[in-house]
Amino acid sequence: MEANFDLKSIRKEKGMKQEELAGIVGVSPQAVSKWEQGGMPDAALLPAIADALGVSIDALFGRGEEEPTFYDRFLQHMHGVPWHEKIRELYRIGQLCGASMCWVKRYSASLFDDISEQQYTEATLDEGFFQGRLNEKQPYFLLIPEPEAGYESAVPYDEALVRLYGALAQPNVLRGLYYIESNPNTYFDAEAMAGALGVSAQEAQQIIQRLLDINAVGRASYSSGSESKSIYQGKPYIEFIAFLYFSRMLLNRPNCFTWQTNDREKPWFRGETYKKADA
Repeated sequence: MEANFDLKSIRKEKGMKQEELAGIVGVSPQAVSKWEQGGMPDAALLPAIADALGVSIDALFGRGEEEPTFYDRFLQHMHGVPWHEKIRELYRIGQLCGASMCWVKRYSASLFDDISEQQYTEATLDEGFFQGRLNEKQPYFLLIPEPEAGYESAVPYDEALVRLYGALAQPNVLRGLYYIESNPNTYFDAEAMAGALGVSAQEAQQIIQRLLDINAVGRASYSSGSESKSIYQGKPYIEFIAFLYFSRMLLNRPNCFTWQTNDREKPWFRGETYKKADA
């Protein structure tokens, strides 16, 4: 088995230097050189070496292997994408998914060049839906398969939603959320919010209370001598960003599509929750 361990040829085929492989695996370049001259790495390092080179452990020993599945190839591809670029790469893959769903036979990167601000891609089926916005101003790709019990089972009618929308409808509460998202994980008090929003301290306290009611901020306190004071901390509220994205969609529904298909025959909701008085 050791005689068939051909790390050097695989590394060169992948265009990787000894130093690069050593850095990924977490060993010295001298260790890699030793392996390539007939030495053997510790067995515990074999998975890391195979992952770094994008091959299987069997391939390291010259053994034949089955053609990698699509999912294997996808994981290998994403493994090679730098961490700070993964979100953009996943979005690009989402664009390609949209193209394939809408029966575009041949993909070219130019399909996504010079796209107007209102360009979308969308498909609805009885099994679920996806929608994407292709321009750079507000890019997203949303894919939501329908749960077996239906969408309404995931988002049933709930009076808590009424309270949420009621709180956001009050003066300056939405501005307060914008303020929090501009300073996530930062402690503040009513005076700080009042100054930022240009409102009175009393109104700022009312805004904070409404934000507490919808769990958008956390409360703490600090003491200085005999005085104790309430302070608050904004939460990293990624759901709020998504909420704003799709609130704007409701106000300005898409009307310009690169691809669109509607093959859904079922209603979106089954009408199982809104009729109940205790929903």
